[in-house]
Amino acid sequence: PASSGDATRRIGAGCRQRSAGHSRLIDRRRQQREDDIGGLQVDGPNPVKSRWLAILALTAFAAALAVFVYLTPRSGERATFPLSSLAAHEVRLIRIERGTHPATVLERKGELWHVTAPVGAPAEPSEVNRLLGILSARSPQRMAPTELARFELDPAPLRLTFDAQNLSFGMVNAVTREQYVLTGGAVHLIEPRYAAGVPVDPLQFVRRRLFADGANPVRIELPEFTLVRGEAGWTIAPARDGMSQDDLNRFADDWRLAAAVYVAQATARPALATIRLRFKDGAAVSLEVVQRDPALVLRHRGLEVEYTFPAASARRLLTAPGATPR
Repeated sequence: PASSGDATRRIGAGCRQRSAGHSRLIDRRRQQREDDIGGLQVDGPNPVKSRWLAILALTAFAAALAVFVYLTPRSGERATFPLSSLAAHEVRLIRIERGTHPATVLERKGELWHVTAPVGAPAEPSEVNRLLGILSARSPQRMAPTELARFELDPAPLRLTFDAQNLSFGMVNAVTREQYVLTGGAVHLIEPRYAAGVPVDPLQFVRRRLFADGANPVRIELPEFTLVRGEAGWTIAPARDGMSQDDLNRFADDWRLAAAVYVAQATARPALATIRLRFKDGAAVSLEVVQRDPALVLRHRGLEVEYTFPAASARRLLTAPGATPR
C-alpha cells in the first residue's frame, strides 16, 4: 500500500539525517582535538598549547641538567697520580730504614719471602703483602721536590726501597690528613695508613707459623714419647692404651699448623727440653723449650728466634695425644 511506502521513505530519511548529524559531530570533535594538540589552526592564546610547551621546556631543561651533572667531575673522582709503576709480583727485594736503626731487608726466594736482615727467617706473608700494597697508592697531588725539610723529607723518618725505587715518608698534613712522600723526583700526598702499617719491630716480619704451608712431618720426637708416620698411619712409642688414630692425627696437625702469638730474638735462657721434627722432604728442625708457664716459648735453633704460644698450646703440643681434653 502507498501509505506503507511513504512511511518507509520517511524512516530512511530520518536515519540519513541522524547519520549525517552524527558524522558532523564526529568531525567537529576531531577538529577540536587537532586544534588542542597542534594549535596550528587556532588563532590567539591556547591553554592546551601552552601546557605542552611548558612540558617540552621542562623536559629539555632536565636533559641539559643531566648532561651537566654527568660531565662535571665528582669530588671523589679527581685526577690522581700513581705512586709507582712497579707491579707487586715483580718486586724481589724490600728494604726498610728508620733513622739510624739497622735496616730490615726482605727478599723473595722462589715464591716465598724471607727476612734476611737483621735476622734470617721466613717472612710473614700478610706483612709482606701489606708492604707491597703501598705500590698501588695514588696521589691527588704531585709537587716539585723543593723545601724538603719543610715536609720532614730531608731527612725522612721512614724510607722504603722496592727493588730500585726509593720512597721517603715525611710529615702528615694537619689539614688534609695526607702524608708527604718523595719518590720518582716528585713529592706526593697519600693516605697516612700506608706508612702506619709498616711494623717498627723487624721481628714482626718473621712468619708466626712454625712451618711453611705444605710441610709434612713424618716424625715428632718429644722427651716422653715419639710419633712416627708410616704407610698405615701414625704410631706412638712407647705404645699407649686407649689412643686412636684420630688422636694421633690431631696431635700431628697441631704441630704442623702451630702458629705463635709473636716472635722475638732468641735469648740465652737454658733449654728445658728439646723437640725434634723430621719432614717428608728430609728436612729436620730442632726446637728448644725455654719456658712452659705462663706461656710456652720455643727457641728455633736454626733461625735464632723464639716463638711464644698461649698456655693452651703447651697442653696440646707437649702432652701425649688423648691424655687431656682438647
